[in-house]
Amino acid sequence: MSVRRYTRKNKKVRGGATFHEAQDESLCGKHAINHILQENKFVWQRGVNELYISGDTASNTLDPKEKDVKINVYAACREFAVWFDEFNRNLGFENSLRYLKRDLNSPPVEEKDFTTSDGKPDPAEYERVKAIRESLQEYYKGLTDAEIEAKFRVEFNKDADDESRKTSSRNAVCTFEEGSQGNMVIQFFTRWASILGLKQYTTASFETDLYPDYMNNMIDILRAQIKKPEFLGVMLSVPGHYTAVVMYDDNCDKKRATEKVNKNKVYSYIDSMDWKANPDGTCKSRGNVKICYKEEDLYKKIRELEPAGMVFLYGYDNDAKGDLNPYKSVAYERMKAAMGAIAAPANATAIVPK
Repeated sequence: MSVRRYTRKNKKVRGGATFHEAQDESLCGKHAINHILQENKFVWQRGVNELYISGDTASNTLDPKEKDVKINVYAACREFAVWFDEFNRNLGFENSLRYLKRDLNSPPVEEKDFTTSDGKPDPAEYERVKAIRESLQEYYKGLTDAEIEAKFRVEFNKDADDESRKTSSRNAVCTFEEGSQGNMVIQFFTRWASILGLKQYTTASFETDLYPDYMNNMIDILRAQIKKPEFLGVMLSVPGHYTAVVMYDDNCDKKRATEKVNKNKVYSYIDSMDWKANPDGTCKSRGNVKICYKEEDLYKKIRELEPAGMVFLYGYDNDAKGDLNPYKSVAYERMKAAMGAIAAPANATAIVPK
């Protein structure tokens, strides 16, 4: 199979041109994670069903941590959809099983515990719950915990299969029609960050009215993370779009002073919508676009965006037991150079990852 060859490279690890991608259809998430990695690691090859691309080779068996191996988002979306269905099914099963065990082990319901919103007795609700509880206890009577779980899984899977035939969650992961490419849920990126060996965690609140302090809390988290040399950046999930704060772009902060707080230090915020592609594959700005933000200006920008989710990505974990063995992206190599400039603490032999 012949696939398009990807050859664009930075001139060198330190001092190379900052990597930008222009918005392509709905692939903003792909662009955001590539901006953090500072290279074209995630690509979109419609109709190529293999996960990985290296030169003219497309395969499901290549090592995604190899430098010349690209991750084909088109195939990865399809693969993730199957995984996501199974993940949600397992999560639903565990939650449902927890409620079942609660109902099986609870004492008999009492009519006095059932009242309407205005405090009046609610005998109809009492009879309904009592009937369900007694039916379940009779159905699973005399079984061990293991037997209850096995029997319940059969019933749960049958119901889940019926529901899946009605409304498949796969359509919510990625859509493949022309003009609507790769609309990916946030878990797609957290999973691939893990596959690439990056430390990551996600914060999300899609009910901001219920959590009015959510944005303040996220800004406080970012304030702490942005000082850490191992922090590569954060994907910001705003309604219908992804953007990124990029730590190692080698443009806004060429001399990254990690050992002290610099009030004039600037940080990179990249939105693929602000760029357009040149014929040679490079990008140019759509007018006078601000990229470099002083720290407080960056937080102000994020507040204006009101992201519902944030994916924090790291190239190294001081607390990890064993080597994370992360993908050696351009951003990772720049991170290593920055960490190498920090004096090792007295109780450590080294803090620079291999």
